[in-house]
Amino acid sequence: MNPVKLCVLLGFLAGLGWAGPAVQGETPVAEERVLPDGLETFLRAQQLENEENYREAAETYARAMEQAPEVNEIRVAYGSMLLDIGMPQRAIDVLDGREDLDWYGKRVLALSLGQMSAQQAELLPKARTALEEALAERSDDPNLQLTLAHVLAAQGDPVEAEQIMADLREAMGGSVRLELFHAQLLAESGRPGEAAEVVARCSQPPEAVDQCRELRVRALVAAGRIGEAGAELASWLELDDLDGHLRAAALLMDGGRPDRALGLVRKVLTKESDSPGANQMEAMLLVELNRFDEARPRLKALLKKNPDSLELLLGLAWTEAGGGRGDIEKARGYLDRAWELVSVDAASSMATRVCLNAAQLEVVARHPTAAREWLDRVADVRSAGPQLPFLLAETYRINEDWAEGAAALLRLQPQLIETLRAPALALEIEFRMKAGDGAAVVRLKPLLESERFSEVLIALQVMQSLERWDALEKQSAEALERFPDEQALAFIRASALERGGRPDEASVVFEEILEADPGNVDAANYLGYMWADAGKNLDRAAELIRFAVEASPGNSAYLDSLGWVEYRMGRLDEAERWLQRAVELGGEDQGTVVAHLGEVLLELGRDDEAQRLLQHALDIGCEHPDHVRELLDRIREERRRGE
Repeated sequence: MNPVKLCVLLGFLAGLGWAGPAVQGETPVAEERVLPDGLETFLRAQQLENEENYREAAETYARAMEQAPEVNEIRVAYGSMLLDIGMPQRAIDVLDGREDLDWYGKRVLALSLGQMSAQQAELLPKARTALEEALAERSDDPNLQLTLAHVLAAQGDPVEAEQIMADLREAMGGSVRLELFHAQLLAESGRPGEAAEVVARCSQPPEAVDQCRELRVRALVAAGRIGEAGAELASWLELDDLDGHLRAAALLMDGGRPDRALGLVRKVLTKESDSPGANQMEAMLLVELNRFDEARPRLKALLKKNPDSLELLLGLAWTEAGGGRGDIEKARGYLDRAWELVSVDAASSMATRVCLNAAQLEVVARHPTAAREWLDRVADVRSAGPQLPFLLAETYRINEDWAEGAAALLRLQPQLIETLRAPALALEIEFRMKAGDGAAVVRLKPLLESERFSEVLIALQVMQSLERWDALEKQSAEALERFPDEQALAFIRASALERGGRPDEASVVFEEILEADPGNVDAANYLGYMWADAGKNLDRAAELIRFAVEASPGNSAYLDSLGWVEYRMGRLDEAERWLQRAVELGGEDQGTVVAHLGEVLLELGRDDEAQRLLQHALDIGCEHPDHVRELLDRIREERRRGE
């Protein structure tokens, strides 16, 4: 017999004064003892329950309660059986309102209320009270703890529920059920990075569970680890899961791994060559990879079949613009066609999207006035999203119009939704400081101390732009204590250490980032370039940089790093090849790329080309300008000696 049910039986007997059979040595009673009212029925009910004849057991328990209505033990045993066989509402009917229940009776009632509250939300407060009262008497009951966590979560209190689950998992060890629920609570509590780690075990063979995998992907995306989510999803897919391949490709694309995304899309196309989604994604990935010559015919062919596709028109605009060095007039033609399609409803999200894309293209082409004209067309500023303040700032950054830019950002802030005012404020502070208002930096403090990670991040990025390396390292380290799972903070701290003249400490932090996230191509490239620039750990540096280039072969910064490490390793022809490719692709730090190519050409003995490139690098701005001037002086000195 179940030991709990045995205790119920003994309590029942004791409550009725039943002493049981005489023990050896006692004087037997002359007359035969008669079983108390209800006991025989109760024993029969228990027998039927043990035989799993639940319908007759229920009827028999009900008769026993009629025969001994004052005995709670019968009610508790009956309620327990009802709960066990999935009839919590009937268990509540049997037990509710009894003030003299023992602990086990309170437990059965609390669990029953907890189960029914999942269907009847109005029972949640009563269930929570009952569960807390039962746990107050015996706090180590895992079923009560788990049910309370579910009730708290349903009441909108995932933080307290998560703490219960953390303690429960520590006490009981891992199970898929517990891991899934705990991860869901962590995600709801705004801790997606931790949620992803909780379901990491049950996402991998041999214990792989589809629910764990789905939750891990969603948690990684919510934590900003989109590329990692795509890579893991891709590794789990069956060959014939074409929709899964496209989903993984989309995640990889959004996560900055377009080359791998392209490989997945092309796997789909080998199976379904006429898939519209796969063909369009392939074309857009080619645009993302700056492979404009390959993208152009595909996009045009797709546009013939769907001439009103906004996605294709915007893709062709970027293709024709060629990263700011192509045919900007052709690009504008596609943008004008896109605007014609959406301008009927200028306040629509699609119209806003066209305006933002057009403004970004004009910024890349370094036409700030045209970019601002597109931004002025945004009819619903509140729905424009975070891109708007950043694009507006860039239109003034091009010509270093700091004071005017600060004023424009100040005017913009009241029009934005609350969560976007912080980025606009941070950019305004940056511009004011660059305009000479050094006191403006104190206005960053509320952002740096914010509980919103996005606000902390934008404040740190402003400090990065202002090149306050020591302060940036200190503030990013403090932020990491509050947001330990945010790898972006570790990256900022590592780069601040490097730029502040502490490369060995920076290396340690970058290695820690890569250990936690081996797919972090930005960290791999930064560390590899840092070592290459210092002429140390060159084999490992080359390995890291090649990994980054393989992940994103159209990234000019990564190609520059690869050319530079090849140069440091003495492979000049390879260095020239990669640096020429980086120059062709363009990029934000074009001056440094040009300077690197100039230095390689100088070592190859092509002084005239080297001099032209090095001077151009100085003109447009580059890293280590003093070193570039020394190279130019060297060319001039060698020429004087040769005269």
